[in-house]
Amino acid sequence: MNEIIYTTLTTTDYQLPVYITGVGHWDHQEGIRRPEGFPDYQWTQVVSGEGELIIDQERYLVKQGDGFLLPPRLAHSYHAVKEPWEAYWFTYDGSLAESLNQLAGLTRPGIYTINDSRPVLEMMSDMLRLMREKEPGLGMLGSKQIYSVLLGLRQQLAEGSLATQQMNERLHPVLRYIEANLHRPITLPELAELLHVTPQHLCLLFKKTFKLRPMEYVNKERINKGKELLIRGGGMKLYEIARQVGFENPTYFNTLFKAYVGCTPGEFKQMHGFK
Repeated sequence: MNEIIYTTLTTTDYQLPVYITGVGHWDHQEGIRRPEGFPDYQWTQVVSGEGELIIDQERYLVKQGDGFLLPPRLAHSYHAVKEPWEAYWFTYDGSLAESLNQLAGLTRPGIYTINDSRPVLEMMSDMLRLMREKEPGLGMLGSKQIYSVLLGLRQQLAEGSLATQQMNERLHPVLRYIEANLHRPITLPELAELLHVTPQHLCLLFKKTFKLRPMEYVNKERINKGKELLIRGGGMKLYEIARQVGFENPTYFNTLFKAYVGCTPGEFKQMHGFK
């Protein structure tokens, strides 16, 4: 059935990093024309049928399973071209809304192809039910739902998701090798040799997959292993932990630990109740 729910936000809700302003479902999406745009972000997920989205005089076909993002105050219109054009939608805003969009892979206005829209539709249906029942703490619960939907979209977006998965699989031998050799020096050429590529190409693969250089990834893994040993190392000395994770110089380990974690190894232990 057709359903529209606009949320009543409190002063506290407006302080949330992201919050729902409205949510709904259309058995058949009516035509919408907004020359001045809409005040909030809008995500629409198509269940069936087809529509046409117009942004800046550019026309886009929105098919079953597609979704589209509309940022605030962007002139647009959309209408059905194959009925019934069934869709779920929600509108949202907040100080971190744009950052969460970027994290989800929603980097531009317009249409996004979804690998499997069913998990996203289930979450949006839950969001609608939550808003309908008006449970206590609705603003906070709605904020959590937005996080869930946006992160769910990140997993299902066809653009780049397959390529990222393939790159993760390709880098798997390198990641396993790093994990098994944290106790000793590791060089970029030896990592590249595992994949029979140049060091430069390996850097490119890591940048695309992790937004890190290979040796940055190695150092982060060393520090994470160091954290484990600080807590579970049975009273190991700092220099012993440093060597265990590949640092001959404990001072450098201490410096890098503080740069990545924000505190010294000793302070990290104290935070976890160890002296």
